[in-house]
Amino acid sequence: MRNLTRFSMSLHIIVGGLLLLAALSGVVSTFLWMDTEKRWDAHLHRAESFGMQIHWSQENDRPAPAGISIDQISVEDDKLARAGKFSLMSSVSSADLVTQLSLSGVTESGDRSHISLAITSPDLRYPVGRVVSNGQGTKMSLAEKLGQISVLVASYCSDATVYMKYDGRPWVRVKADAVWSCAAAPLDHRLSAGLFMAVAMIALLATAKSVSGSFSDFAGRLQRGTATDPLQPFTEQGPSELRRLIRGINHFISRKSHSLERRARFLAGVSHDLGTPATRLRLRTSLVEDAELRGKIDSDIEAMTGMIESVLNYTQSEINVEAKRRVSLLSIVESIVADFQDDAQPVTLAPYVLPKVKPQTLLFSRRSNKKTSDARPPQPDDGNNAAAAIAVVAQPLALTRALTNLVDNALKYGRRATLSIEADPDTARVHVDDFGTEADGDGMDELVEPFRRGENSQHVKGFGIGLAVASTVAEQHGGHIQFERRADGLRATLSLQRQG
Repeated sequence: MRNLTRFSMSLHIIVGGLLLLAALSGVVSTFLWMDTEKRWDAHLHRAESFGMQIHWSQENDRPAPAGISIDQISVEDDKLARAGKFSLMSSVSSADLVTQLSLSGVTESGDRSHISLAITSPDLRYPVGRVVSNGQGTKMSLAEKLGQISVLVASYCSDATVYMKYDGRPWVRVKADAVWSCAAAPLDHRLSAGLFMAVAMIALLATAKSVSGSFSDFAGRLQRGTATDPLQPFTEQGPSELRRLIRGINHFISRKSHSLERRARFLAGVSHDLGTPATRLRLRTSLVEDAELRGKIDSDIEAMTGMIESVLNYTQSEINVEAKRRVSLLSIVESIVADFQDDAQPVTLAPYVLPKVKPQTLLFSRRSNKKTSDARPPQPDDGNNAAAAIAVVAQPLALTRALTNLVDNALKYGRRATLSIEADPDTARVHVDDFGTEADGDGMDELVEPFRRGENSQHVKGFGIGLAVASTVAEQHGGHIQFERRADGLRATLSLQRQG
């Protein structure tokens, strides 16, 4: 079935077509089913009439009605029939199946009569017990019972022949191909009706799935990607309502992206330009003779320039001008740790634990007695292998800035910091553990907004920009920042998608 997402039909047309198809399939299937039931009812009613006419012909010793042939069998066959050896009769094949039964009842004249029957068929034995054991069987006349036997024979597709002996008369052979043969049976359209309904339902479900899938696919495209992906218009496809929605979103993206970019560049330019007058103010304060006043002015200028630098870093992360490339996350973390250690800061890197891989094959299973350690600290001899195990597609400068802010925040509030790396095929995580922070993880989640600081930050320098920058960078890499309370401190985790 062709994918309907490539058509621009309107939803009301599609839904209307589905409802019309459902109604049409229901009407056609119902008509076929009821027509088959009607034809079979007429066929079985005719078969019952034939059975009663056979009884009437034998009871009154009259010629067989039209469509029924009643013939005397040979003397030899009659002797075999009286002995119950029907398979040895000349008119019966040795491979035929024989169904024997006896019927007794009251005739229309009130006399008690008895009929012996033998039904031969190359295909089956007839379940005559359903007629004989019927609760109403004792109330039916002999003609009605013979009519029910005729209905039973007509219900199956087989070349059946009935041998009958009425009271003390000779055995006769009865043929009624007009109702007992396969050619006489009406066509059964019930299977066709069921198949038609099944095909119609499959078509309805496939169409509904295709239509809903077009909306789901578009929702998935909106959810996929990160803030670093270029804002490009979405392809218009699917129903006309979805196409109009996509067209409106593309128009919104086009207008807002230009507006946001202009705002970010304006803030970045203002933050950069404010550095020049701040530098001039710093030079002029050197001319102030009062040392105490000069110190206060220098402190205010330093705070102002620090805030300008923080805003510049944040707006640069929002502008997102750095291109992504494949880099080693382990190398970036190692360089950050080395920079802090060169500055005599208590920052360490925990050993990277390589994932365990258990190779399995269908034909062979090898066991190795060689014992190796899974926990290996990053060393020069195997650093390349470990780095390759956690390669990521990212913006190295932005990622370095985010991790540096997290480490700096840990040093300010937790005395020392320990970094560790965790990775799986889809996601990489860098944990920054501090020691001494009393804040819990839930409270820290609110501090990722710009210029938001915690209650314990009164005596710590900062402007509330570091966590905001780190959170922005994480979002641009398809991840997030999460805080978790530990027994001896706080853990900040930066997650990012390995494929960007």
